[in-house]
Amino acid sequence: MPINTEIQNKVLKIASNKAVDEVTKLAVRKQFYVLKNEEIDFEIKVAEFNGALDKLISQTKNIIPVEPEIVDKPEEVVISKKPTVSGIKVRMQEDVEQIGDEATGEVPFEVDETN
Repeated sequence: MPINTEIQNKVLKIASNKAVDEVTKLAVRKQFYVLKNEEIDFEIKVAEFNGALDKLISQTKNIIPVEPEIVDKPEEVVISKKPTVSGIKVRMQEDVEQIGDEATGEVPFEVDETN
């Protein structure tokens, strides 16, 4: 997702607000520029990949594709006469329920301020 003008305006709004401390302003601007640089790098990589694909397509226009040989094999279907209940399945459900009560569902996120 490219950085749009809405995000730029929010960064500018925070940077110009006198109620926001300087450390927060600096962190917001720094993160914005990091993301903007990553976006530019990504766009360059996509353009290079697109060029490589075009080159491959132009090289392969005259090559006749070889169709793979299709071998029909009958499928074996095994039907169990007696339905079985797996004990592993029950235990896995219990483990998931126990974990589900304690888990917050949040992924920890850390910002590297060393750069």
